Amino acid sequence: MTIQINGNGTVTGISVGGLPDGIVDTDMIAANAVLAAKLATTATSLAFMGVQASAQSIASGSWIVATGLTSHSVSSNTGTSWDTTNAKFTVASGQEGVYIVWGSTRITSMHRWEYANVGFQINGATPTHYSTVQSPYAGGNTNNVNTFVDSFCIKNLSVGDTVEMGIYHDHGSALDTDPVNTAFGGYKIPLF
Repeated sequence: MTIQINGNGTVTGISVGGLPDGIVDTDMIAANAVLAAKLATTATSLAFMGVQASAQSIASGSWIVATGLTSHSVSSNTGTSWDTTNAKFTVASGQEGVYIVWGSTRITSMHRWEYANVGFQINGATPTHYSTVQSPYAGGNTNNVNTFVDSFCIKNLSVGDTVEMGIYHDHGSALDTDPVNTAFGGYKIPLF
């Protein structure tokens, strides 16, 4: 088919891919003309989150993965990447990229001056990034205080990488999480 310039300002006869590379630039694309379905997967935002449905016993002196994040769960990603029961996010094909991950917990009945940590276990490894909070002095003879700790970081994740939230404290015996304040989530930063 020959290329024809019509009297109404339209051009016919150009096949798909018929324009030279680089001829269409951002100035030629109308505002809001590109739909989400046409964006590259690297520009797609993915998110996951869950809140603990019930208290979890956390042993003292070692990193324990928070589990049971089945309450208020959010999953906007590929397939079954977000496992709320085991609280593990697995990067699926097409989901690799830069993520912001965050987590929080409240440990009940800690003694004053003890430490609680929240960190992120990438592929099951001990957290290299975590936040630490020392339980406050409650005054008087009160030993038991509730300690809240939260953390966030930015991670570059590849296909197959797993992310879990770890909790650590040094109380000396197991303590429970407060499920209302124990949550873990993250989202992929869209890069255009």
